[in-house]
Amino acid sequence: MLERPDRGHVRFEGTDPFALRGKELGCRFRTRCWKAEDVCAREAPPLMAPAGEPAHAAACHFPLQDAAAR
Repeated sequence: MLERPDRGHVRFEGTDPFALRGKELGCRFRTRCWKAEDVCAREAPPLMAPAGEPAHAAACHFPLQDAAAR
């Protein structure tokens, strides 16, 4: 369980992604991601940041879309 003073406790469901380190290919968060698909098990996603926001980099095959694009 992760403690966050600003939000209380955060409980994650699924397999611990760090337990898989070095044992499998693909995204280590795929076992508990609602957007996971077959590609997530085969390939590790690239680390990418939105234009102009290098502090918000994420490694995901299906990153969140800009709210204006929806």
